[in-house]
Amino acid sequence: MQRHRARRWWVAGLMVAGVFLALPASFGAPLTLYTTQFEASQGFALNQPVAGRDGWTSVGPNGNGIVTNFVAGFRQSAYIGFAPTNQSAHFLYRPVNFNPTNRPLVTFTVDWVLFDSTGNRPRDEFRWSAYNLAGQRLFSLLLDNHDLGIYYQLDDGAFRETGYGFNNSAAYTLRVEMNFAANRWSAWLGATRIVADKPVTTTNAARTFSDVSAVWLPRVAGKAGDNFLLFDNFTLTADTLPPVPPATPAVVQPLGVIAGQFLVRVTGESGAKYAVEASGNLRQWTALKTNVITGGFFDHLDAGAVGQPQRFYRARWVP
Repeated sequence: MQRHRARRWWVAGLMVAGVFLALPASFGAPLTLYTTQFEASQGFALNQPVAGRDGWTSVGPNGNGIVTNFVAGFRQSAYIGFAPTNQSAHFLYRPVNFNPTNRPLVTFTVDWVLFDSTGNRPRDEFRWSAYNLAGQRLFSLLLDNHDLGIYYQLDDGAFRETGYGFNNSAAYTLRVEMNFAANRWSAWLGATRIVADKPVTTTNAARTFSDVSAVWLPRVAGKAGDNFLLFDNFTLTADTLPPVPPATPAVVQPLGVIAGQFLVRVTGESGAKYAVEASGNLRQWTALKTNVITGGFFDHLDAGAVGQPQRFYRARWVP
């Protein structure tokens, strides 16, 4: 997370005052809702279905399993697809059944590779779809093996292009961040953001979270290809939202000496909390006072300024 910093300086004799805003490097310890690498030690058996193990569920016959050494570094991996099916769709998912009220930032990450169909067999569509606790689909990210394009679909049913694509047999890392409080989601392929700030729901569906499903949709009903989506390092986490700094930075004002003590005023947004700190060398800082701004400012008398050749002040925002 980036740090945000703003400073303004005033000089009064040898007294200098300033303001310093910094977000903490980490705003919370993420809660792991679920994670797996599909290894034998986690209960997954080679050449056996994923469904029925470690809470995984499927809708549709066959079409999922565990393989090994298909991609360097993946070891055992899960897949959906490959086996011919006459079903219109096949779903593979692991419910976590999470209410994001207190931890509204849910993140999904997965490594994946889409292997093409052989010969002239049909090329199908694969999806990652988010569902709520009521079983309603909220949104989907689509991997179209017919044109190698990446699309997305909200719960209004419309299909939209991301402007990005993929290559068969190439490994990618997908990250999807869902902010249930703000009703927004974004997606990254590696370091590239491919979907930016779209609604989690456009239909006022319940903003709860059940799972992200891997979906196989044959392009032609009853004539599925033998293409398949291989995936590994499947993780779901939940976190609190980062604290939001005041819209207007505070200002530290030196007001002069009163009865041998130096008066400092912190002016800023009412309700924001600041810690006033002092230093003689801009390297070591001493906390003087932490207070919430009311009425637009608060004052502090610094008795430690007596006899100091120079004194620097800053106000540090406290989340």
